[in-house]
Amino acid sequence: MTAQKTLMQNAYETTLALAIGADATEVAIQVNAAPVGTPSTSVPMYLVIDPDSDATREYVKVTSRSGVSLTVVRNIDSDSGGLNAHAVGAKVRMVAMKQHFDDLNDIVDTIMNSDGTAVNTSGLVKDEDNMASDSATHLATQQSIKKYVDDQLDTKDTLAELDDVTIASVGDNEVLAYDNSSSKFINQTASEASLATSAQGALADSAVQPASSDTLTNKSIDVDNNTVTNIEVDNLKSGVLDTDISSVAGTDTTIPSAKAVKTYVDAQVDTKDTLTELDDVTITSVGDNDIIAYDNSSSKYINQTASEAGLATSAQGSLADSATQPSDNISTLTNDSGFITASTTDALTNKTIDADGTGNSITNIEDANIRSAAAIDASKIADGSVSNAEFQRLDGVTSDIQTQLDAKGDVTASSTTTFTNKTIDADGTGNSITNIEDANIKASAAIDAAKIADGSVSNAEFQRLDGVTSDIQTQLDGKQASGSYITASSSDTLTNKTFDVEGTGNSISNIDVADFKAAAVVIESEGIASNDNDTTLPTSAAVKDYVDNNSSGTANALVASDSDFTLTDGVASGIHYELDNTDMADWNAGGVALTAAGGMFRHNQTQSATFTVAATEGTVLAGPITITGTVTNAGTMVIL
Repeated sequence: MTAQKTLMQNAYETTLALAIGADATEVAIQVNAAPVGTPSTSVPMYLVIDPDSDATREYVKVTSRSGVSLTVVRNIDSDSGGLNAHAVGAKVRMVAMKQHFDDLNDIVDTIMNSDGTAVNTSGLVKDEDNMASDSATHLATQQSIKKYVDDQLDTKDTLAELDDVTIASVGDNEVLAYDNSSSKFINQTASEASLATSAQGALADSAVQPASSDTLTNKSIDVDNNTVTNIEVDNLKSGVLDTDISSVAGTDTTIPSAKAVKTYVDAQVDTKDTLTELDDVTITSVGDNDIIAYDNSSSKYINQTASEAGLATSAQGSLADSATQPSDNISTLTNDSGFITASTTDALTNKTIDADGTGNSITNIEDANIRSAAAIDASKIADGSVSNAEFQRLDGVTSDIQTQLDAKGDVTASSTTTFTNKTIDADGTGNSITNIEDANIKASAAIDAAKIADGSVSNAEFQRLDGVTSDIQTQLDGKQASGSYITASSSDTLTNKTFDVEGTGNSISNIDVADFKAAAVVIESEGIASNDNDTTLPTSAAVKDYVDNNSSGTANALVASDSDFTLTDGVASGIHYELDNTDMADWNAGGVALTAAGGMFRHNQTQSATFTVAATEGTVLAGPITITGTVTNAGTMVIL
């Protein structure tokens, strides 16, 4: 299998926010609490839906997350679960599962061969004698390191070839001395190097000579500025070379041999092939059915019994086939763990029961069960200060309150009660007020007879009455007797009245010319020409007179003689409706030509002129037409 990491979260558990069906294509699930981190295809997260149910348990792989929406691969372990439907509220939990250890084994397999006898160098270790890849993510073999170092030393086998030495024009007995200006060792005479010569007695016979083999004691050589070569393993100080990493504490003051490294790595891999050998797991005194659970105090996974891990055992009915399922009747539960049943007597503390909740009800509440702050004081009933909220808190009333209510008395059909500051909506559904007498009408609501006499009664005042008083009726009768009312048969003159002809149900008919206001009609003698406006209507005689006087022998004649129609520069100067043969010949011979100032219209269907329509101009051609000249159009041309 492909080695991949796994995204994990300790003690992650939530519930489904939306139901999902037993369909492998339903890969979008929504939970009530999102996990930490963002799973991906390369670093997935494994979860279990309905983990406590043998019948509906399902293992899924989460490949992406957006908020509380997860994209999953369904039923990844059909041997231990299956493809099932899950309801809203179903548990979703992360637990240690087979897939986690499969992924771990796959990662180990990329480092070690399958039988555990050798490290798998594919992709991890490079065997390059020249170290050409210069990789910071790969290891080198022992042989490659030796060959590369040997090759480097082979090119530095003389003093002159060292990078930090410059030798030029060497003289007898010259020495190498460090030169700050060039940051190199250079050849110098003893005098240049500030050394005494043998003649000066500076070097005794006991002095260290270049060819001598001496043991230096308490000397410091700065390797950063000097060069030390041909160091072998046996040149290391005792205790520096670590030949057995597992037997000593790892420090930064020792160097392991290649064999020590290989032996230690092989031993570590060999001891990490079981659960108990993992560094983050402590297993002791394992008992039957123990599980692995995380322990905060030790920051490790430890073995615990179901009880120690806070889980129910099969004996407690949580996981066995005979266990109570969500669909079972709650009456089948036994009260061996403090369950509340129909027959138990329990005191609930800090519990909220929604009496309006679906299926909930609270009955048989007695006076003694009512909290003192919820009871309504009798004095509030007496003075009428009981609020709606206080009445709504009661399922009944106490005897003191009942006494006050009895004293208040009920309003009945036969009782005589005076209401003060009460409002009765006569238009309210089912409400009506009848038999109102004159004496019951408030003085300000009654309509004074004088208003009827002078016609000043308002609509609101009429609408306040269910009838009229005898005084008002007398006034109305008087109006009728004097003929002041307009009836269908009466003939009346209305003054200062406005009649909306378009009003619903209104109409005015049989209007004669004599019914128009004199200034609104123009008659023949007044003439239309002197009344050129939109505020008057002409009579038939006025129209006929105007048309007759303007239809012949004048500049505005509709029928003109030849002298009335002329052509000037191709533009007609008059209106010509009746053309004889001579007129047509004149038109065809010298009709409207195309000019820069206008368009062109030809009846003879042939145009031989040469013309140009400028960019700021336009022309209209009426066809059919034949153009034998040259037409250059830079503007707009319309052909009809």
